[in-house]
Amino acid sequence: RLSTGRQPTKPGLDHLSHRLYRIGFGRRKIAMLHGLTAMIGTGAVLASSITGPNALIALPVLYGFFALAIVVADHRKLAVRSRRGRIIKYALLAVLALGLLAAPTVARAAWEMRGAQQEFAQAIAATKSFQLDTAQQHFLRGGRLAEQAKARLEMWITLPARYIPIAGDNLRAAEALAEGATLAAPAATTAVQAAQKLGGPEVLQGGFSAGQIPIDPLVEAASGFESAATQAELALSAVEASGGFILPPLSGAKADFITEMQDAIDSLHNAGDAATLMPYVFGAGEPRTWLLIIQNPVELRATGGFIGAFGILNASDGQLSLERFDDNREFPQVPGPVDAPEDFAENYDRYASRSNFRNANMTPDFPTAAGVLSKMWRSGTGRTIDGVIAVDAVGLNYLLGLVGPVTSAEMGEINSDNFLKLALNEAYIRFPAKEQRSSVLLEVGREVWSRLLGGNFPEARQMIEPLGEMVTTKRLQMWSPGQQERIERLGLSGELQHNEGDDYLLLVGQNAGANKIDYYAERTLSYRVDLRDPQNPAGELTVQIQTNAPDSGLPRYIIGPYSPEVPAGLNRTITSIYLPEFAGVTEATVNGEPSSIETFEEKGLSVASKVLDILAGETATMSLSTRPPVDDPGIYRLKVQQQPTLNPDRFKLDVVLPEGVLVHGTSGGMQQQGNVLTWSGDLERAHEFEVRYGPWL
Repeated sequence: RLSTGRQPTKPGLDHLSHRLYRIGFGRRKIAMLHGLTAMIGTGAVLASSITGPNALIALPVLYGFFALAIVVADHRKLAVRSRRGRIIKYALLAVLALGLLAAPTVARAAWEMRGAQQEFAQAIAATKSFQLDTAQQHFLRGGRLAEQAKARLEMWITLPARYIPIAGDNLRAAEALAEGATLAAPAATTAVQAAQKLGGPEVLQGGFSAGQIPIDPLVEAASGFESAATQAELALSAVEASGGFILPPLSGAKADFITEMQDAIDSLHNAGDAATLMPYVFGAGEPRTWLLIIQNPVELRATGGFIGAFGILNASDGQLSLERFDDNREFPQVPGPVDAPEDFAENYDRYASRSNFRNANMTPDFPTAAGVLSKMWRSGTGRTIDGVIAVDAVGLNYLLGLVGPVTSAEMGEINSDNFLKLALNEAYIRFPAKEQRSSVLLEVGREVWSRLLGGNFPEARQMIEPLGEMVTTKRLQMWSPGQQERIERLGLSGELQHNEGDDYLLLVGQNAGANKIDYYAERTLSYRVDLRDPQNPAGELTVQIQTNAPDSGLPRYIIGPYSPEVPAGLNRTITSIYLPEFAGVTEATVNGEPSSIETFEEKGLSVASKVLDILAGETATMSLSTRPPVDDPGIYRLKVQQQPTLNPDRFKLDVVLPEGVLVHGTSGGMQQQGNVLTWSGDLERAHEFEVRYGPWL
């Protein structure tokens, strides 16, 4: 009506009923069509309450094309008795009849797909709780339901809808989802069967005895996980291939399937990598030797803490044994600096990091630090090691929770509730003499590792859950040239990871006060990225370090001073910010005053560094102005890595977008307030953020 200059509110003869009458439908047939329309619409609404809103997707599309055909026929003013008019009339009736016949089939398929989704959800929940037989049953039932839905959607009765624009796209997308779910079911059951090889009574459930693991089931499981990953990739490809104009909620279901399936594929590859790595670590095929280092986070170093103790682990035929576990005073003497990457030598030779074991981890890139440690060990002992395993005090506390309390003659029962307080603070107060204190802590460390390596763990999750948490929080890091790619994929490497063209951020602190003051330190990192001028993005970084330590009443070993010219309780920290190579620092301030900073490069990143002196009970603030990279207009990506500290850093991110743009999507749990996207929380693990935005039209 608007196109012909008439008001929509005025009465007229262009209602579909009048149009149907003009092209040859009788009054009784028109009334029946209206009645059937109401019945179908009501039935679709009722069906959607059971199957979800999928049942409503095809309805407006089908009726829309039906109405369009009527309008076209009416405009052509086809005669009632003409042959062409009869063809149009019967064609319309045929389309409507096929739609009526196909509707129950599509609704039934949607109901089956919903059932398959519920079965898969229950299967995943059962898998996480290690109820593998139950999980397999749910996956099988879900696969059967998805297969039935796929068969229904491929029935001849749905064939006409495939040639209708939009309706055909959505039908094919629904069919692709059903096919993807059908392919995912055997992938899931293959994965469950692989996991059962690790969870049966002959393996981890009662089979991890005296530190011995059976190798063959791990090899079989690794093969099963990789096979499941291949099947899952086929399922993902089937769904990704569907295109066209897909209406919600089907488009949302497709996006969810792609995201969840990609996560599942990554998990399967990780499971395969883990099942392959374990035999290697435990000496399958040939004996191996590992250097174990224990990091103390109350005296910070870049990878997590001062190396306070070390051990040698021997592995052979599926079993680890502890050869030695000693204080850092027992490290061998290194004749001279060992070879290291050029940027490591340039940046850290001032700390003798290529000849002093205690300072080898001044770099936050653990593979580099571990490689240097390995060369120093060979230089000092003549023995070659196969790799380095690092655990900090927080990670050791996870292991203590796994093996149970340890009793010390001097300190009583030490458990996972009191270990960190006792080991990292009270031991320094109660035992001022280093020899006595070291003796107590080494006794606890040896007992924990002895129990771990000779233990029996009746359920797999007893080990998997704490080890998984240690890996994601960088409390456990590993390096071995023979398996480094696999170690990186598992997130065990502790390496600097920067995606080219994206923004990046890492805060690193290193104790330069020769004390244990980091027990009392709290750090806050704030980052504001202003994208309002796309040609000139701006970043504002603020680091606040608060020291809650007293300046008296505690041993000198904890609060200092290490020399007469500095006060007790001083937190002297080398504070470094790692940024993308071309981010650049345009301005720097310390406590609100302009300040010079040291800059250098490492592993393709720019580093801005400053030694901060923070008196007891006070706070220091360092701010930097930067130019964050934004290579793709309308997309901002940021990766934030964390330094493992005793007290996790607090982090706040603000991304300011241009006025009037539409946010197309975010990741990383960001919240939107106007044109500002925000995230805040504890930085216990790495985070990746992505913002997609653009104009409304």
